[in-house]
Amino acid sequence: MRDRFRLLWVIMAVALVAPTATLDSQMLFADTETQPRIAQRLDQFSAPPTTPLLPLEYRLCPRDVRTLRYDVHVPPAPLQADILFAFDTTGSMDEVISAGQESAAEIMTNLQALIGDVRFGIVDFRDYSGFPLGEPGDWPYRLRQVLTPHTSDVQTSIDELESGGGGDVEEAYSRVLYEAYADQRIDWRPEARHFIVVFGDSVPHDDDLNAGIPTPQPYRPGRVWRSGPYPPPHLDPGRDAENGTDDDLDFQPVLSDLNSHSITLLFVVSEISNYLELLGLTVDDLLIYWQTWAGMTGPGGDARILEDAEALPATIQSLVTAAGRHVGQLTVSIVPAQFSQWVTVEPPAYADLVIPSSGLDREFDVAISVPPDTAPGQYSFELVAEGDGTVYVRQSVDITVPDSCFATPTPTWVPLPTPRPRWPLYLPYIARDYRGR
Repeated sequence: MRDRFRLLWVIMAVALVAPTATLDSQMLFADTETQPRIAQRLDQFSAPPTTPLLPLEYRLCPRDVRTLRYDVHVPPAPLQADILFAFDTTGSMDEVISAGQESAAEIMTNLQALIGDVRFGIVDFRDYSGFPLGEPGDWPYRLRQVLTPHTSDVQTSIDELESGGGGDVEEAYSRVLYEAYADQRIDWRPEARHFIVVFGDSVPHDDDLNAGIPTPQPYRPGRVWRSGPYPPPHLDPGRDAENGTDDDLDFQPVLSDLNSHSITLLFVVSEISNYLELLGLTVDDLLIYWQTWAGMTGPGGDARILEDAEALPATIQSLVTAAGRHVGQLTVSIVPAQFSQWVTVEPPAYADLVIPSSGLDREFDVAISVPPDTAPGQYSFELVAEGDGTVYVRQSVDITVPDSCFATPTPTWVPLPTPRPRWPLYLPYIARDYRGR
């Protein structure tokens, strides 16, 4: 009998706790009057981070306001990433290409362990075919493999790369970086961090490679550095392969466009190159240039020297890890955008974040207010927390504007009090007049 009573108490306790747990999960985003703080750390949810949470549900009239605290946890690595590998396949890059082919599987496995949801693509470049830029049969850009999660396809594309050609010292770096955002076939995902990892050992065609380089510049300090033997404008010829036409590519604007497209440049500088002597540069000098140029692109842009071909996987791992911990802007956007006028977010953004190994927490104060001209009905939108394309949290908001907000109040009739008769006020006068007669 005693055991039966114990069993009954256990059943009753479970029945009481279960509804409470359900209520708590639904109140994660309650307004600040009832829930001072909303836990939003990704590791508290078993669902994927981009899966919508339980929706917030409000009944609001026009001009009503609800506020909430929106806490976002930014992990130390992007949740999704697309990584485009770009190989300079001119003759001096043979050893680096071989190292890439041999270590491709290890490189991709390392990056999958770091990021999880990651895709890879392959492009290669040499220079424009024929004198004065390249050798016959050269190409300034070739897309070998669009971004894909299938590493076997990526390995096949890398294995097909061969070194050769090149012509002059400078190569088509401007063109390959331009195509990184201009070639729609690459298929960047909108909700992922975008990286282009370039393997090279030289510099692009340009009218002044010292532009934007802090003084003193390693090469021709304080002077214009026009690369290439051909006459003005000294720019990359662009898609029409003709110098001096409207589609010529100026290197610095191309870097700026990479930034505006949220593509981060990571450059692996090959130490094994005969070009450096021809340029009059050391490998350390070349590193300074590519570090500066990469820093002009998306968050975390950087360059490293590849001192040993066997260190290629570790070099790439180090570059991507460090870049992934830089977030240019963390924002909360409203989807669809037509509901932006309903929501105010403070601060509008957190900029230039460096994420520690444990991740980083940031808070947004969100105020939701129904515009005054809103008709009765059901309205839904999402609060989307994202950093440089990576979505960390999605929160649905469902708002009901009831008909009662617009009902005309029915006047209540209140009877007037019955006036007191005024004739008793005149009785003394009547009585006096009567006695006087």
